[in-house]
Amino acid sequence: MNGVTLSPVSAPHNEYTLKLEPDLQVRGRGESDDPVDSKASGSVWISIRSDSTFEYRVTIANPAGETFTGAHLHRGAAGENGPAIATLFSDAMLADRHVQVRGMGEIARVVAQTELIQLLRESPGEFYVNVHSTADPRGALRGRLLGNREPGAGGRLGNR
Repeated sequence: MNGVTLSPVSAPHNEYTLKLEPDLQVRGRGESDDPVDSKASGSVWISIRSDSTFEYRVTIANPAGETFTGAHLHRGAAGENGPAIATLFSDAMLADRHVQVRGMGEIARVVAQTELIQLLRESPGEFYVNVHSTADPRGALRGRLLGNREPGAGGRLGNR
């Protein structure tokens, strides 16, 4: 059910897709263990370029009309919250039944670009996308990059 496909392509781009689900959300220390009450799900496509820029597309099926406010690419181990390394969108109020946001961005200078591309190739499971909503500003949807790292290879089930 929580499938994630990872498919890097030849340089200068590295493309990744992942599935967003509310049950993948992780709560931080000291936060309530209340489950996320989102009915939404979605997917993210990201193409990271060699110049530290990236293109993205976030698509959310939103049957309950929730209001989504932002999304970020993070680096963090499974079951943990990590620092955001890129903003996909922010300061939004998106409540359509079908939400789609496309854009361009730049990877934060947390690590060198070549190091980031290497990390994505070798350890895609260290990266995830978190989508925030007005009902759950800590995060309503989450998806992790996991799977085979060979070009054209299919992915496997994602986890927190």
